[in-house]
Amino acid sequence: MRPDFDPIIQNLFQGAAPPYGETVAKLGFDTLVLCAKENQREDLYPGVEVVLAPGDDDVRVNRMMRDLPTWRQAAQIVVERVAAGKKVLVTCMAGLNRSGMVIGLALHQITGWSGEDVVEHIQASRDMALCNDTFADYIRGLPKRATDEEA
Repeated sequence: MRPDFDPIIQNLFQGAAPPYGETVAKLGFDTLVLCAKENQREDLYPGVEVVLAPGDDDVRVNRMMRDLPTWRQAAQIVVERVAAGKKVLVTCMAGLNRSGMVIGLALHQITGWSGEDVVEHIQASRDMALCNDTFADYIRGLPKRATDEEA
């Protein structure tokens, strides 16, 4: 079984629930982020750093806001690992929304792009990603950040 993931930017990948065992490590990933509340067993993925970031794929804003602090913390770890040249895989069950939220938050920090550009890039990189309109609208609302070159 081939794992289901797609590259978003260099060293950052978005995917569905990964197979248990050493597959993730054998594919060269250093860090695995598990965003599906249904899959929070770090012991099932030997050889990689596992970040637990459980949440729901729910369109209700209050449910998303409840999980947002956890996803923000995971996104910060993703930013740090990518900056250090580590290969990172962010997953949920289908690899669409919860992983898309963490990827979106991280990509916004890494690139400084507007939220609209972040969503557009993620959706162009992974088919059906961020199809939860509540998640996509939240990311779209993030402002463009000034980069070092612009400051």
